[in-house]
Amino acid sequence: MSSATPHTTNAVLAWLNGIRRLLRGMLGANAYNDYVAHRQRVHPDKPVMSEREFWREQAREQEANPGARCC
Repeated sequence: MSSATPHTTNAVLAWLNGIRRLLRGMLGANAYNDYVAHRQRVHPDKPVMSEREFWREQAREQEANPGARCC
């Protein structure tokens, strides 16, 4: 028998979802969705790269301009 109330369960789930969003943002997992949203908002008349094309371009850009990274 569970002693958790619906309010407690919802609060925990909301907290976990927030942590998930934070980690996804830190790891760059939201980058493609952010890119698509930006293109649709700012450049609606221009084509959007596929997700595969986007990540290839990200990797190419990182190799060309490594910036401050550990390795």
